Amino acid sequence: MKRKPVIGLSGSRIRMEGGYLTGMEKSLVNSDYLDAVLRVGGLPVIIPPTATAAEIDDYLEMCDGILMTGGMDVAPILYNEMPHPRCGNFDLEVDRSNLLLAQKAMDSGKPVLGICRGMQLMNIAKGGTLYQDIPSQTTGTTGHSYGYIRTDVVHKVHVKDSSYLREVFGTDELEVNSIHHQAVKDVGKDFTVTVTAPDGIVEGIEIPGKPIFAVQWHPEMLLKGSDKMLCIFEAFIKLCGN
Repeated sequence: MKRKPVIGLSGSRIRMEGGYLTGMEKSLVNSDYLDAVLRVGGLPVIIPPTATAAEIDDYLEMCDGILMTGGMDVAPILYNEMPHPRCGNFDLEVDRSNLLLAQKAMDSGKPVLGICRGMQLMNIAKGGTLYQDIPSQTTGTTGHSYGYIRTDVVHKVHVKDSSYLREVFGTDELEVNSIHHQAVKDVGKDFTVTVTAPDGIVEGIEIPGKPIFAVQWHPEMLLKGSDKMLCIFEAFIKLCGN
């Protein structure tokens, strides 16, 4: 029996408040990611949110691919900026570990898929920067907010011809959800922008010729109502199984 591809998922953490749980820390990954990986035949493993460099190396040796998941805002100091007044909460210790995971994963030659914050971290790992708050740092942009229902499509995106993501989705136009107020600003080294929103916000990046790609929206959440986004996870698992 063929072994299922083992997929390492970047973890987040929360500090509990209220009652007897006050002060307790929990490491977690949203279940939608786990469900998506399981559904396409992968075996998900949560990588601790504050894993050390040595521990990350051990996980990379064990895993066939890495999924950089979504979460809170990324600490601006990691791309040499001070926090904007509208930058949200961040966890610098987790951000440093997740960033190191993104760097090491992309250097490993193994497939890497990034989603939302995951894409932003991958961009930062290659020297890129972010808009810390789209509404206040850009003009003419709409449809990017935490306020939308997670399973609803909000706007369309254009997928560049001849890109890997164009091959994955089989179309040059998609309808996507939107659960973010930050976005890629300066694109990191080696990355190519292959998906954009009508207002110009970067919605997808990839490294040509390598199994490294990422999207800003949340395809795992859209699987609640449709299978249209399943193909990105199927493509990722196929790469991880090779």
